[in-house]
Amino acid sequence: MTMEVSAAELLVGAWESTEAFGNTSLDWSQALKEKAATLVVTFHRDGAYELQLHANNQASDDVTSQFRHLVPANGTYSVESNQLKIKGDTSGIQWTFQHEEDNTLRIRLQGAKRFGRCKGVDVIYFKRRSKGDSDE
Repeated sequence: MTMEVSAAELLVGAWESTEAFGNTSLDWSQALKEKAATLVVTFHRDGAYELQLHANNQASDDVTSQFRHLVPANGTYSVESNQLKIKGDTSGIQWTFQHEEDNTLRIRLQGAKRFGRCKGVDVIYFKRRSKGDSDE
């Protein structure tokens, strides 16, 4: 007998971006696409999330505060089907995700047409971080 795991449960844990591409003009996703930064996001079972951007030239450098078009570094989320709802995100960006394999995740950002820099689509690939990869 196999147990089906919910989409929300598959998100739980720490994820590190490995690759990004697309055509939005969001400053933080542009840094990912240019490989200038890495995004680390942690989803908790209670609906809380944490995210940090790290400069790739110095892995310990938290550069999250240097970006203007980013959701809050700490907040709450919910999952509806394959949509990730970030509470308080007023950008109009639609966040969808696909759990590709046990340790890989793809998040797709589709921009809202009402905000110029958000137009377009970005795709970010993540790998699950092992417990030894913690920033603490």
